Amino acid sequence: TLAENASLTVASTDGNQALEFDNTVMQGAAATTTTVVASNGSFVTLNNVSGATDFAVSGDGRVILPTANSYTGTTVIGGAASVIVRNTNSLGAGAGTTVNTGGALVLEANNVAENIVINGAGNGNFSAALFDNSSAILDFLGTISVATNATIQSQGGGEFDLNGAITIQGGATLSMDADSRIDVDTTITGDATTGLLV
Repeated sequence: TLAENASLTVASTDGNQALEFDNTVMQGAAATTTTVVASNGSFVTLNNVSGATDFAVSGDGRVILPTANSYTGTTVIGGAASVIVRNTNSLGAGAGTTVNTGGALVLEANNVAENIVINGAGNGNFSAALFDNSSAILDFLGTISVATNATIQSQGGGEFDLNGAITIQGGATLSMDADSRIDVDTTITGDATTGLLV
């Protein structure tokens, strides 16, 4: 159980430290924030995450979400952290996720419907703000808002299907990099100052 506005830091001494929580309760009211800092390449696995607070992840490690979670706040990924989604409902009740520059949202689950805002080109572990890491066909159902220059990448060997509307904000460029395949089954909107690189 994490108290209101708590910050949990996991720091690896050898770059391989792993810590797993079976049940993660974030205490506190809406508009407060629970922060997990995964430092020095650590791996933090959070199962059954619940609570009303926003959920922030930072550091340079990986936070793995293997289960369906019920928390109702937003999710923010920053620093050089990576959040790995292994269940359709890993990101809680769908309040929205923001990936700040240096962060990475890594999908290994199908039919994730979270609406997301992306910035940047990922980090040293995953080189995109939105990263498909599956060998299977993955459908991403949420909307994507490109706030600043950002990258979407598919590298798992499967197919990454983008189904929600994509909006590129003024002055931003969206880059798509596919070692396998990215299908854009939606509309991409922007203005005269936006760009798209594939």
